Amino acid sequence: MKQFALYYIPSDTSLYRIGTQIIGYDIIKNATTETSSDERIRIMKTLNEQSAQYGFHITLTDVVSIEDGQLNRAMERAERIFHCPLFKHIVLSQKGIQQMPHSRTLAMQFNLSPRILLLHSLLVFFVQRLGSQSQYSDVIDNFSFFQRLKIKIFFSPYIFSAFIPHLSIISNFAPSTQKDLYQCVVQNFQHVRGITLERIAVVVKESTEKYFRIVRFLYT
Repeated sequence: MKQFALYYIPSDTSLYRIGTQIIGYDIIKNATTETSSDERIRIMKTLNEQSAQYGFHITLTDVVSIEDGQLNRAMERAERIFHCPLFKHIVLSQKGIQQMPHSRTLAMQFNLSPRILLLHSLLVFFVQRLGSQSQYSDVIDNFSFFQRLKIKIFFSPYIFSAFIPHLSIISNFAPSTQKDLYQCVVQNFQHVRGITLERIAVVVKESTEKYFRIVRFLYT
C-alpha cells in the first residue's frame, strides 16, 4: 500500500525555481533545496516543513492510499483521459494570491474554467476513486453531511464545484502577523498571469519514504 496522486508540475523554470525554494523540496530532482540568502524565504521554508513532502504543484487528484494493482489501473485511466483532445493546452488564469478556505495555506489560486472542472471531475471519478482511503477518512466526522458523503465515495470533501486549482506557497500562514511574508510572495510571483497544463506527474510515496516522488509524467 502506497500513497498516490496526480499533480501538475509547473514547467515555467523561474516559477518552479522560486516555488521549490519556498516549499523546500524539488520533486523533479527528488531532493531538498538549498537554503536561500533571503531571510523571508528561509522563514517560509521553515513553515513548510510538514508540507514540503508534496513539492510545488497543483493538485488534480488528492492523495489516496492505493494498492499496487490499482495504481497501474489508475495510471492507465489517467493517461486515456489526458489523451482526449479536449484537454490539450488548458490555460488557467490567476485568480489571486490569498489564503485557502478551510486551511491556513497561502496559495496562488486559479479560476475554475469548464475544461479544468471537467478534467478534474473525470480524474476524481475514474482515478481517485480507485484508492481506499485518504487523510480525510480519519477525521470524517469534522465535515458536513455532503462533505462526508464525498469523502466516503471519493475520499475528499473539496472536489467538483468545491475544487480550487492552486499552487500552495506557505503553510501555517497567519495573515495578521505575516504581512511581510505575503508581500514577499506577491513580489516573487507577480509575473505569473496564468499557466498551461502541460506537465502532469504521477506521484507516489511509500510508507518508509519522507517525500513524494515522480514515477511517471503524463503529458497533455
